[in-house]
Amino acid sequence: MTESTNGVDDGVAASPKTVSPEPLINADGSPTPRGWRKIGELLRKPMPARQRKGPGGRILSYITARDVQNRLDGVLGPGNWSTSFRVLSQEPWVVECTLTVCGASRADVGYSNAPDSEDETEPAKAAYSDAVKRAAVGFGVGRWLYDA
Repeated sequence: MTESTNGVDDGVAASPKTVSPEPLINADGSPTPRGWRKIGELLRKPMPARQRKGPGGRILSYITARDVQNRLDGVLGPGNWSTSFRVLSQEPWVVECTLTVCGASRADVGYSNAPDSEDETEPAKAAYSDAVKRAAVGFGVGRWLYDA
């Protein structure tokens, strides 16, 4: 269809209206709904995992707390996420981590391995690392490991 500005067909095709996509970031720096979708997509993206033997000889895939921190830095930048911790128990070690991403928070608890475990040389560190990984699952980081 062709139309002039006065509504009369003049043989010139009307130009299509260009619709700008919704921005990713609001003026205050917080993510828009589209921005959150993009952040979620990038945080959920699978990454190389390590493997170890688990109970019954099963092979378990896992990522480290450092992998989680690197993913958060890579997607959000170092200044756009933070963690806070609360020790719930020291016998055995139980630590709660609250992970805050662009103002939104998710929390979970991490545990040390069994006290008599030969794998456990630093139970406090294990509990802190486990808490970070578990809190990050709330934002999708490493969630794909549970789908396997």
